[in-house]
Amino acid sequence: MRKSFLRAQRTWFSLHEKSQAANLCLSPQTLGHLEKAVVLELTLKHLNALTAVTEQQHQKIVALQNGEINKLDHFLVRLGCII
Repeated sequence: MRKSFLRAQRTWFSLHEKSQAANLCLSPQTLGHLEKAVVLELTLKHLNALTAVTEQQHQKIVALQNGEINKLDHFLVRLGCII
């Protein structure tokens, strides 16, 4: 068990060193562009979610309005205002 732990630890350190080396190779400008890309992607996901909710609410409003109009039409027919 100790050997597998040491092997896993060496693998982690190796990956960590590679990650650090990759970070050093990336310029601050590239990192800034990556950060902006992540922010834009998250903003787009949020906007898509809000658009979906807005569309659902719009459909509910239209359905309610149609229901109210139908109720009004039935009422006016019963009163003899609409034939």
